[in-house]
Formats: sequence, structure tokens, C-alpha cells
Amino acid sequence: MRRYAIAMLLVTLSVSTPHAQDAMTREQRVLDLTQLASFYAKNYAPYEWKRDTSGFDLLRLTPWLGKIWRADDLEFQEALIEYVASLNDAHDLIAFPTNFSASLGLSVDLYDGKVLIDGINRLTLPVAQFPFAIGDELVSVDGRSVQQLIQSFRKYAIAANRRSTDRVAASRIVSRSQQIMPHLPDIGNSARVAIRLAATGVTSTFDIPWVKTGIPILSQGPVPTPGLGSGRLSIQQEGLTAAPDAAAGAEGTVFQVADLAPPDNTLPSYMDPVRGLLNAGVSKDYFSVLNNGSRFPIYGPPPGFVQRPVPAGQPAFFLTGTYVADGVRIGLIRIPSMSPPNVAIALQQLDQEIAFFNANTDALIVDVMRNPGGLVSFVEAISQRFIPTPFQTIGFEIRATAAWVFSFASQLTVARLTNAPPAVIENLQRNFDEVLRAYNEKRGRSAQGAIWHVKLRMGLDCRTCVHESIGRPPPFDFGPSDLRSGRTEYS
Repeated sequence: MRRYAIAMLLVTLSVSTPHAQDAMTREQRVLDLTQLASFYAKNYAPYEWKRDTSGFDLLRLTPWLGKIWRADDLEFQEALIEYVASLNDAHDLIAFPTNFSASLGLSVDLYDGKVLIDGINRLTLPVAQFPFAIGDELVSVDGRSVQQLIQSFRKYAIAANRRSTDRVAASRIVSRSQQIMPHLPDIGNSARVAIRLAATGVTSTFDIPWVKTGIPILSQGPVPTPGLGSGRLSIQQEGLTAAPDAAAGAEGTVFQVADLAPPDNTLPSYMDPVRGLLNAGVSKDYFSVLNNGSRFPIYGPPPGFVQRPVPAGQPAFFLTGTYVADGVRIGLIRIPSMSPPNVAIALQQLDQEIAFFNANTDALIVDVMRNPGGLVSFVEAISQRFIPTPFQTIGFEIRATAAWVFSFASQLTVARLTNAPPAVIENLQRNFDEVLRAYNEKRGRSAQGAIWHVKLRMGLDCRTCVHESIGRPPPFDFGPSDLRSGRTEYS
């Protein structure tokens, strides 16, 4: 999956002032909303599916035009955030260019339905003044219960399923960024926090200061509206007309939210057309969940666990070790994410660890707990090493655009000119034909799972792969791949 982070540089930013401004005209707000909807109309593959299953039609702008008609700049940003959040798509968000943030010095998560503290910054919250501890329950902030706050913060934390969304929304209670929460500058200097102490069951109240960093942005900044001849554009959209607003508007570095995974340096050039689709990772914005993507797990090691040393001169990526339980020698390997800094080195380390486990253990635990995802190709390379039978790789369904047609046409041409293997040329030809067919349809999408990326090792008996790498069959077996019938849609 590819995560789309739509950084809306709507207009030039201005210096912050004490109150939110109405620098954008009504006409400009309508134009920007229409532009955002048009972007989705052209590029978003699951539009029809979202419309039919969730009832949200992103091309029906009437309710949103009503929201933005009398909005100031920050309210307009809130409306756009709610619009994108209505897709309930973990890979789509809209964010705004500001570095302003605020934190209470805590981290929280949902445990058995309760919002519990699982991290405390004792530099800002010394125990003598704030005698709560990890495991205590967060009850309310500024008189609002955590359940109310989670409900209102869901639009800032969409993660596709309700539980994951609620977990991220809970983290927003104590750690906030104006990039996705436009009205954050309205926050006070401290929060009145009610915490139920696990040791006594007593609920105590603490005034915790907000630690603020960065500079708040309160305006989109005035800009002229493009015109036709000597007049302004008049936009009519589903019964509402945006007339010129004479009163409104009279008076850093490139912003990027997307966390791009390191490229897979084991892939050949003929996979370039789908390289952009191979990142199925979760943005670091969601790493507020404790130990998400960390090499070290959230749980303590089992008794007698002996950690394996990291190969000399190489960066540590996996956490591996062994322990004995009921006379059984057990190996454990933790895969913290699917985006290693160097895929080739990571796979080399994995082969070395598998060789060790085959020679020294009876069973193996593969830990992917709180793994934020990453490169699909790396997932498949790992699967090849653990699944003893051939399995089908992931197919893509894409919204065909001119850019996709160009990409597949270019790679097919290069493959032919460089005498690529016939199987590669055949696959690229099939992909190009499918994308071209879909491109010539109205809002055309490729057929389900029709776009494949080919790796020459795919389809080999993976037990044979293990034989080749370590010289002996593994003493443990694994079930069939979950990828066998898997399919997903991609933008």
C-alpha cells in the first residue's frame, strides 16, 4: 500500500496573529475544496467502493460547501480534514504546514477499553509533584471524559478500523500537532487532568502544563483569485454559487508529511512501475503507540532469554535470541518493521539467523507485534524464507491515469531494448495492456489483482530456497501464506 499524505499548500502562509483570520475569500475556499475533490476524482481508486459501502460520496460537495461558506481559515482546514477523514482510509490524510505542537509529557494507549498511561517524561513531570505512574488510568482532561475526547478526535486519527482509530485518537489527547489539529493554538497553558491511581483506586486531579513548541499559524494568507478577463470567476456547484467577496481578503522549507520507506535495493529496474506501490507502511505520525516499529518489544523477555549478538560492523535491525521452556529450545526473532534501512543487508542477516535457528533450536517465534508495515517486497522476501510451499504474490488494482500508462510503457520499452528475460517482458506487456484498457474507460480501474510485480524467485519452492541458503531443511514448519488469496485496492 502507498500512503498518500496530501499536504495542502493552499496559499502562502502569513505571520501568526492572536486570532484566526478570514484571509481566504469564500470563492477561494470553494475553489480549493473543488480542487481537492477533483484530485480524488482523477486519482483515488476506491471511490465507488467507499461510496457504496460507507455511504460517503466524495464527489457530492453540497454539505461541504455549506460548512465552508462562513468559515474562517482554521475552520476551513477543519472542514477539509473532516472531508478526507470521511473516507475512513488509513492511507489518506490532509495536513497543513506548521511546526506548532503541544504535549503533556505523557503517552497513553487503550488497554481493555481503558486509557492507561504507558509513558511519563519525568523531566517535565517530576514524581514529587505528579505522583501518578505507568498503568494509572486517564479519566478526563479539562472536564471532558476521555471517551468524549476520543470521539471528537477520531477525524484526526483515521486508521481504517475503529479500535486502531480510537487508539491513535487517545494518543492525541496528550500529544497534539497543529498540522492535523488546526485549532491547537486555542489551547491553554495547562490542562486539568483527572487520573485514577491503580494503587488506590482514587481519582486525583493534576494541573499539567502544556509544553508548546514551534510557531502557530492562524491564517492561510490573502492571495488574489485568478480571473477571466476583467472579472472574477463565478463558481456554481450543486445549487450554491460563490459570488465575489469584496470584504474578505481586502486586507520555510517544502512541507511533507509522508514518511517514505527506504527503497528496496534488491529489486531490478524492471519493477520501477510498481515501486511506488510497495510501501505499505504506517506513517511515523502514528508511532505514538508505544514501541511501534521499535526493535525492542513492549513485553519483557522470557526467563532465560539470551540475546544474539549483532553482526560486527552492521546496523542492528532484527532482535534475535533463544531460551528454553519445558525442555524445548526456542528461538525468537523480532521483525520491528518492513522497511529496513538496507534490504540487502537485512536479508543477509535474516539468512544467518535462520541458519543458526535451524542448527540450534526446535521451534521458532516470529514476532511482528506493533510492526508498522513497510515494503511489500520485503514482506515477500521474508515469506519466502518461512513458507515451505509456493505462494502467490500480491496483485494491485489501480486507478489508471496517464502517469501510469507512461510508466508502464517506458519500462516495457526499456525491457525490450535491454533483452530482459521473456517472463519479465511478458508480465510488463500484460500490465501495460491492462492499464491502457482501463485508462480508456471513464474513471477506469484495472481489473482486480491484474497488476503484478514479478520477482524471478517468486513461485520457487521456498523449502528449496532454504536448502540453498543453509544446506539443510528447517526443523519447523509453517502454515500456508495469508497472501495466497489476498487482494487490495490502491490509489
